[in-house]
Amino acid sequence: MHREIERQRRQEMATLYASLRSLLPVEYVKGKRSTSDHMHEALNYIKHMQKSIQELGRKRDRLKTTASTAPGTSGSQDSEKNGSLDKKIVTAGSRDFVSVSRCRSGIEVLIGFDGGGRGRFPLSRVLRTLENGGFDVVSCDSTTVDNRLLHRLQAEVSDEEDINLQALQQKLTDVINL
Repeated sequence: MHREIERQRRQEMATLYASLRSLLPVEYVKGKRSTSDHMHEALNYIKHMQKSIQELGRKRDRLKTTASTAPGTSGSQDSEKNGSLDKKIVTAGSRDFVSVSRCRSGIEVLIGFDGGGRGRFPLSRVLRTLENGGFDVVSCDSTTVDNRLLHRLQAEVSDEEDINLQALQQKLTDVINL
């Protein structure tokens, strides 16, 4: 009876050790044969992962702090702006739209355009208008969703204090004849 219990315990321990080995990366098990070596490497791996998690946590906190202290933005606004262009269509409804808002280094322009039989979208005129207004366009993302063009432009400006967002939005609306 005692031998049977001991044999069963050893089988269970062997199964648990095998399970532990399967969870460890190859570089922690490679060349190690004894169970005690595997246990030691498992502890090393756990310590390594804890250190990595702490470093990533500190990095995340630094990025959150940087995002929330950037002029003109907050963490929640920033996360909304980093969403895909497809999500912006939900807030825009079914009409064409132009939206101008502040971002870290200047402004962000969102444009939704379905054409409505009016022809092509004048992106070059929008870019020219921004450049003539003293903006330096640093990125332009475009996509099509349900036969609708969506554009997101980010532009930098040397003096953020002189930006009149409403006037710029009206000017861009006039340029594309929405």
